[in-house]
Amino acid sequence: MRICIVGAGVSGIAAVKACLDEGLEPMAFERSSDLGGLWRYTDLVDGKACVMRTTMMNTSKEMSAFSDFPPPAEYSNFLHNSRVFEYIQAYAERFNLRSSIRFGTEIVKVVRKTSSDPDKWLVAFRPAVGVGNEPGEEQCETFDAVWVCTGHHAIPNLPAYPGADSFPGEVLHSHSCRDPLSEKFLDKTVLVIGAGNSAGDAVVELSHRARVVYWSTRRGTWVSNRVVDHGWPKDLVLARRYQMWLIRLIGLRYFRRQLEKSLQSRLDHDLYGLRPAHSPLQQHTFVNDELPNRLAAGLVKVRPDVARIDNRCVTFVDGSNVDGVDFSVSGNETRFYKHVFHPSVPSGSLAFIGFVQPLGATIPIAEAQSRWAARVAKGSCQLPPAQDMIEDAQQRRRAVAARFVRSARHTI
Repeated sequence: MRICIVGAGVSGIAAVKACLDEGLEPMAFERSSDLGGLWRYTDLVDGKACVMRTTMMNTSKEMSAFSDFPPPAEYSNFLHNSRVFEYIQAYAERFNLRSSIRFGTEIVKVVRKTSSDPDKWLVAFRPAVGVGNEPGEEQCETFDAVWVCTGHHAIPNLPAYPGADSFPGEVLHSHSCRDPLSEKFLDKTVLVIGAGNSAGDAVVELSHRARVVYWSTRRGTWVSNRVVDHGWPKDLVLARRYQMWLIRLIGLRYFRRQLEKSLQSRLDHDLYGLRPAHSPLQQHTFVNDELPNRLAAGLVKVRPDVARIDNRCVTFVDGSNVDGVDFSVSGNETRFYKHVFHPSVPSGSLAFIGFVQPLGATIPIAEAQSRWAARVAKGSCQLPPAQDMIEDAQQRRRAVAARFVRSARHTI
């Protein structure tokens, strides 16, 4: 059985490995010249997303690892992106995954083959431009299943504000801000909009170069750090069955109060204008160890949402404004069954791997999703009827809407 895998980031290589383990025939298509996805850092801004030069993992190496390939003992608890890429490369070499990946190849079109054989897929592909390829003709092959492993960080989301066209400075998305320590930010006034992981990291790193960084957030954010008492990685302490049992025992409301108290003890969110109206359990916290120091030093100043922009003057919704801004940096709903299968294809021949926004690491989830999809493809695991999958997906959407604030970050 042939499986078409779109993308060779961490989800894509987990998918290739799961297929090989089940005796399937995977073929991954990767547009760039190497695997790694977001974790393959490059200075080139050519439409492909990647981490910033300074990005560190927010989850510990033990909790972020592939289950059958632990990271080397000499690796630090929290890995720099270069170490993550090194680990991904070693994983691919260990299990000979490269032979199942076509690099420098982009998918043009994916369609179901015919109405008489709806579980076959026609995949059209061609050499990707910009990676040393000569222009080539489009080719087409037939596959038994298609797994989309591109993730949900590939396309930048730029907000629109009144008067934005009048801004004479440079507007960057964090997608394009690869090196926040670049000399071009030296002694500049920078406005960062958004409170996602990339935006928050950009705030901290830019504050080492810029004269001042203004951080505009629509609703504020809770800030946590990577380690807890005695220097233990936070996820090693919290992501365990005992904690889940304890929450059920003491009740969610009490746990929420204790968590809020813990976050407040490290950073006074009220003092710096960061406290949101919702609890820490209704929004993924922003993880950064250095932000409190940058706030205390006055190098980062928090502001509410932007109301309008007039030339270099930015006015916020509370009526305050900032003049002389040089740079502006700006930081998706699915209805899949168990985050993986689309109910419109009840056979399970169309799967989505890694389309999650977890509280912890993505790699173990992508690995588990890939194993499930591989067993469905092989026929050793059956999916429920389409209507049951639709109802399950709808129930999940209602649960997400009830728990989290409405935000693009919490739609999946």
